[in-house]
Amino acid sequence: MRIALFTEQFQPEAKGASETLVHLLDHLERRGHQSLLIAPEGSPTSYGRTRVLPPLESMRAKLSEFAPDLIHVLGPRAVGLHGLRLAETLRIPAIASYHANLLIHENPWGEGLTDTLLWNYVREVHNLADLSLAPSRATKFQMLEMDFRHVETWTQGVDPDLYAPQRRSLAMRHRLSNGQPDKSLVLYAGRLSPENHVEQLKPILDKLPKARLVIVGDGPQFDWLRNYFQDTATTFTGNLENGELAEAYASCDVFLQPAPSHGFSASALESMASGLAVVAPHSGGLLDFAEHDRNSLLFSAGDSDEAAAHIKAILRKAHLAARLSYQARATAEAWSWQIRLDALLERYQSLLDAQWPGYLMPAHIGRLTLSPNPS
Repeated sequence: MRIALFTEQFQPEAKGASETLVHLLDHLERRGHQSLLIAPEGSPTSYGRTRVLPPLESMRAKLSEFAPDLIHVLGPRAVGLHGLRLAETLRIPAIASYHANLLIHENPWGEGLTDTLLWNYVREVHNLADLSLAPSRATKFQMLEMDFRHVETWTQGVDPDLYAPQRRSLAMRHRLSNGQPDKSLVLYAGRLSPENHVEQLKPILDKLPKARLVIVGDGPQFDWLRNYFQDTATTFTGNLENGELAEAYASCDVFLQPAPSHGFSASALESMASGLAVVAPHSGGLLDFAEHDRNSLLFSAGDSDEAAAHIKAILRKAHLAARLSYQARATAEAWSWQIRLDALLERYQSLLDAQWPGYLMPAHIGRLTLSPNPS
């Protein structure tokens, strides 16, 4: 297949849709497919064998020259809208994947748009695609309630080679524990912003006098949260990347997610891959892979007593911690990027089969000529 991808963010950004896109480009190359990426100004001009172009007035000609079988837009806004309009004009099947919960995330378009206008815009953009992909079942139901059409679920994956129990490091544990490696370490990793309700960790921590909280990440609330937790046993690391982040996961004892999220909880899955027991609310996108008393312990959202009781049970009962750790790792291995991206390629092929039944995809779809399948 020949896939043209449109994105609102790419390197040097390292998270969100950009991270997903890097894994996707690598996988397309491994599977022998060709790709073209259209990304904002300031992106590199290539990635591996993939040519990277900025949005250009001559994009229609560039796209016809590449002759994609399918267009995939990631988190479509301005760049993605351009891609979907080109797909419509050139009669190329198109997929739009959703990478943020706009009901609770900061408005990426600025202060001028209300939530209603924002949702109306995003819905209209997504509905230009033949298929929209939601990052979790919870987000899918939310999108359908907002009148998005043709929505299916495709969740991202995890790298079980990078995030693994073997990454545990005494040096990292010493760093995270503020020189007290024998303390139990409860980890939160994620963006420090209002939608993640990181402040809800504090009443849980107050019930765990023998534990230390580790907060990994950065964001608009970093300074406020550091002040809010200043009289508690809490370590703020800021952003950690790749090997350091994997060491931090594996060097802690429990992963704690304070509040539900409709989107996909990448940090919870990375924790599972690292062999951590996960404690999280019994709601949101995390339920796509988290099962209570199998690979995690789940609590009613907002119930700090129940959350603290789950953490105490894990810290006190070695057999429970070991069982949850084993099943968490097994879950993560089944959600590897390779498995999840192969599932995406199947979605690509299914859409092509549905759009062009009985036809071979032409060598140059930009010419809009189709040849009957002789078989």
